[in-house]
Amino acid sequence: MGCNCKQKYKNNNLDNPMYVNSLLDLYRQSQEIENGFEEMWNEIYAAFILVYPHTSVHTKDFIKQEIEKIIKSR
Repeated sequence: MGCNCKQKYKNNNLDNPMYVNSLLDLYRQSQEIENGFEEMWNEIYAAFILVYPHTSVHTKDFIKQEIEKIIKSR
């Protein structure tokens, strides 16, 4: 039985406003302070994993891009 990674990646929690709003709130807070993304990385990462529990890419740049995609789509 193989891994269907595309199917796994689509299994996210973008439809859960509590998770998404928490992630976006943390990201916005991090933008208000110098080096905020670095300073708040642990909190942002934890919130991101709740929204995308099956993602296999966990780099800061990737996560920042995904958060910005969510913001643009709203």
